[in-house]
Amino acid sequence: MRHRTVPLKDHAMHAIAHRTRRSFIAAAAFLALAFTASVPQAQTDPLPSWNDGSAKSSITAFVERVTRQGGPDFVPVEQRIATFDNDGTLWTEQPIYVQAAFVLDRTKVLAQSNPELANRQPFKAILNGDLAALAALGEQGLVDLMIATHSGMTTAAFEKLVSDWLETARHPRFNRPYTDLVYQPMVELLTYLRANGSRPSSSPAAASSSCGRGRRRPMASRLSRSSARAARPLTASKATPR
Repeated sequence: MRHRTVPLKDHAMHAIAHRTRRSFIAAAAFLALAFTASVPQAQTDPLPSWNDGSAKSSITAFVERVTRQGGPDFVPVEQRIATFDNDGTLWTEQPIYVQAAFVLDRTKVLAQSNPELANRQPFKAILNGDLAALAALGEQGLVDLMIATHSGMTTAAFEKLVSDWLETARHPRFNRPYTDLVYQPMVELLTYLRANGSRPSSSPAAASSSCGRGRRRPMASRLSRSSARAARPLTASKATPR
């Protein structure tokens, strides 16, 4: 059998991307929990922001089937795990992924403590807002950025770094914390599934996360405070998520 040799930088990128995804998914998971906790449960229509149609009816029909005791499609409560995509489904992904926004901001912070970065690519392109120059650097430019902004610290330190950034970062269009920019229809769906037995212990009815409970815990209090401020989720009008 022939084996493909994977370049070292591919291994580095995979490890860094996995680390970043775990951090942001942990934040999204607690974000979903914070908002679903504040949504009233006593209502006739569990998905009021969804348009009436096949998507909405298929969801409610599915939930009815898997929760009907003795039915052919019944799923025991301990097996009901709801897993969702994160970017663009639970929270905003425009104009860039939240993770990418973190990389850009982190690069600017690093340049403040190391001014020499301003004369080196890909940092120079980021600091000058030169997206064409950044794109021209290709994969190697991305590798250099990811390594510079994600390495040299423990996992615990990185988790705190992400948490602190989410506390202060603002979306360029809405000028709101990224943790406020969730989609109302998806908040309702998460609440509906949790009310029908989705198990939060292994998957908090949100994004699939390989992050341990200890890593998610620091996010809980901040996201709960965000919910307590009664921030309006993005896309509150009637809509059918993709």
